[in-house]
Amino acid sequence: MGSVYAGLFAEAGHEVQAVDIWVEHVDAINRDGLRVEGASGDRVVDGIRATTDGGSVGECDLYILATKAAGVGAAAETIAPLMGPESILLIIQNGLGAGERISQYMDTSHVLLGVADTDQVHRAVIHVTGAFHRRTESVGDTEEHVRGIHVLRDAFTGAEAVLYGQQD
Repeated sequence: MGSVYAGLFAEAGHEVQAVDIWVEHVDAINRDGLRVEGASGDRVVDGIRATTDGGSVGECDLYILATKAAGVGAAAETIAPLMGPESILLIIQNGLGAGERISQYMDTSHVLLGVADTDQVHRAVIHVTGAFHRRTESVGDTEEHVRGIHVLRDAFTGAEAVLYGQQD
């Protein structure tokens, strides 16, 4: 899913940095661009900077964590010191427990939980189900949650994407 979102954001004109532990994939993106195949067509998306060193990314407006469940903790540990006071982290990962893993490494007031999918034309679809407060078991509509939804809306502007916000 991470490559789908990276491609959509880059095509929409956003600066995109991709982090992956798969060295050959990173090398191929940097050398040849990101190949995206699907119902929306086959294409190569250029302009994505890929790296295996998450710590080299620096401060970003929006971080999207799209790892397997086992990689959530390590990714959160890498992202935590990079986040600025206005940064948002969106977790789009299937599996339970991502929120609890994230909370071990960072204050979760700037973390949004989401479920990601793609539709038949390969648009990105994200359902944002809630935002953490200081306690991970508490989700709902906070000022940070609303600001985070606005950051996501702005980031998805121009991308073939659908964003659903919902209060739980």
